[in-house]
Formats: sequence, structure tokens, C-alpha cells
Amino acid sequence: MYCMKGGWEILSINKSKNATDIYIQLSAVLVNNSSNKLINMTQFGTALERSLKVCYEFSSYEAFYESPEKSVGHLDGYDYLYRRPFKVFKLLNAHLSVKWRISALANPLNEHLVEIKDDKDLSGVYAKVNNIYGSIVYVNANKVSGIISGFDRNTLAHEFGHSLGLLHPDINTAWFGFLGYESNQYWTSQKRSKDSLNMMYSGGSPYMNDSLSTHISSSQMRLVIENIRQSKVNQ
Repeated sequence: MYCMKGGWEILSINKSKNATDIYIQLSAVLVNNSSNKLINMTQFGTALERSLKVCYEFSSYEAFYESPEKSVGHLDGYDYLYRRPFKVFKLLNAHLSVKWRISALANPLNEHLVEIKDDKDLSGVYAKVNNIYGSIVYVNANKVSGIISGFDRNTLAHEFGHSLGLLHPDINTAWFGFLGYESNQYWTSQKRSKDSLNMMYSGGSPYMNDSLSTHISSSQMRLVIENIRQSKVNQ
């Protein structure tokens, strides 16, 4: 297993000739610290699991380059290994399990904390993560009903994307490079138009939609997997 210190971990990676299956798990504790004590936390937990599975259960064919098998000439014994690599396509499958529990206290135990707070405490934003690679997601109590109903399928997945190291692909300012963030997370307008339903657009993006912005690209998923393997997450 990878990253046992917090909520995100890779349970296993199973490789076959034509596919790679990656099993990821999130453990979370849910706390309602808002003034609205009528929120059904069981329904909220179910909605959290549903939303994350919609976005992170992932299958995509990806191109890989492989070198030919070693070949030795029978007559002269010459090594013919130096031949041009060829392209093959393999299926990448990401499987997500979500373990959650409800608590009256914000006391995560190797878990991410999902804390519902009043609108005034979040300055009107839908939700936010404590930092990139962080392990706390704050959710605006005013937005919980939309999450529970299934209308809002983006908010939780988006913020957990930040917890996994994903950034807004529609914001591309040069100074981010000094912080060590990968430039391939900032997309051109052409790439944004091709992936208009991506879950990580900023709130000001014309593509952001609470119900429809649920797609994760193969490059984003590869980065998620690498961040977990390198223990960058769960901070």
C-alpha cells in the first residue's frame, strides 16, 4: 500500500498484458459544524461517495511505446536490438472505494476531514481545501442540499482533486512555475474546448457546470496516481 499516513492510498496496482487496473481508496470523516443541524449526514456521505465515483472511476486507452524484443542474427551473432520502438495501446482502469464515517468532532484518524461550515465562514464559496495536497475539505452548508440531491456532482470531486494535487487548467500565470507545479496542468484554449466537461475548471470558467463538469483526463489521472505513490498527498 502507498500513503498510509492519510486518507488517500493506493490499495493495489494489477498489470496484465493489455491493461493496468489501479485500486484507490479514500477514507474520510464527516463533521457538521454549521448552524444547520437538520442536514442528513448519512445522505451527505452517500452523496460524497457517489460524486467521487462518478468522477474518479476511470477507463481510458493510452498509447505506450515499447522496444522490440532482442534479436540476434543466427549467422553472425549480431545484436539487432537497436530497432525503432513501436506504439501499443493499453487500457488504464482506475477503481475507487470511499470509506466514510460521521463524527461530532473533527478528529480524523488517518482520514480526510470533510467539514460543513456556515456560508459566512467560507466567504460565500461553494467549498475549499485547506491547501493543495491538503487533507481538509470545507463545504458550504448552503450547497449541501444540491450535493445530496445529485444536482451538484462537481463541488466535492473538484476540491478532492486539489487534495490530490490537481490545479485549475484555465488559470495559467507564470509565477505558478516557481512553486513547483507542473506546467502541463495549465491548458491552452484549444485543449480546454476539447475537454469542456473537465471537473477542475475554476469557478469563473465558462465551462464550469455543477452537474456536468465531472470528467478527469488521462493525464490528470496519471498525475493523481503519481502524487499518491510519491506521498505528496494527505498533508
